[in-house]
Amino acid sequence: MDVYCENCGHRFEIPESMKGGMFNCPECGKLQSAGRHWHDTLWSGLYWGGVLVGCGLGITVFLNGHATAGVAILIATGIIAAVAAVWG
Repeated sequence: MDVYCENCGHRFEIPESMKGGMFNCPECGKLQSAGRHWHDTLWSGLYWGGVLVGCGLGITVFLNGHATAGVAILIATGIIAAVAAVWG
């Protein structure tokens, strides 16, 4: 897996098994993490797609006269998004 140092921009490779772990840049020595899977295109698309669909559905339900259900959908979307952001 190719990574770039956040400090000096040095590009180097780390094993896929280190993804999500911590490592030091071999050039400047700065400690950093090797990207978590929520940075991956698929996970990011699913995450933001879910947030947009959930918010859109909640707002639509709310505006169609079902305030309690709309607010419940928005709250559930927020909780699920927060858990996915921490877990991801």
